[in-house]
Amino acid sequence: MGLSEEGKALLAETNEYIDAFDEKATSLAKAKEERGISRKRWMLEEIDVITEGRTEEERAAVATALSNAEEEILNQTLTKE
Repeated sequence: MGLSEEGKALLAETNEYIDAFDEKATSLAKAKEERGISRKRWMLEEIDVITEGRTEEERAAVATALSNAEEEILNQTLTKE
């Protein structure tokens, strides 16, 4: 018995997330090694790339989404402790 179409789509999406994470982790490691930058500096540079050429509203939406994700992670961490 094989995967359903929905299962295949979810598997493909999961693989995309894993690949994207791997690419970003590699990029961060390379930046640390070659340029000696911190994770925070690297993240700020990545955000600049993501928001380049976008309107102020779009930039604000990205900043809000990142802030919300950070707050959620913090809340989950505090809940576990």
